[in-house]
Amino acid sequence: MYKLIKKNKLQGKTHAHRKALIKSLIIELIRAEKIKTTKPRARVIKSEFDKLVTMAKKNTDASKKNVESFFAMNERAVNRFYHVVSEKLNDRNSGYTRILHTLPR
Repeated sequence: MYKLIKKNKLQGKTHAHRKALIKSLIIELIRAEKIKTTKPRARVIKSEFDKLVTMAKKNTDASKKNVESFFAMNERAVNRFYHVVSEKLNDRNSGYTRILHTLPR
């Protein structure tokens, strides 16, 4: 038998809290291009950000609408996201983010 693995590793938070946390961390990642956070949060952010970049690179109306709905009408974040995607990540197929381990707290 195999063990059921949870998709989202941010336990102890409600669905709305998880969603808001992920959204705010991704917006901060887009704004600063680098953030410090815990390992479980970084893993979740990496997977969500990679999905968003893949969706944005399709460049269809539906994908644009999905990306804009993720950012909930935050125009600065959407514009910066498309700017980052078009300049830095357009030539890659995958592996858009990287997790670097730092010293323990």
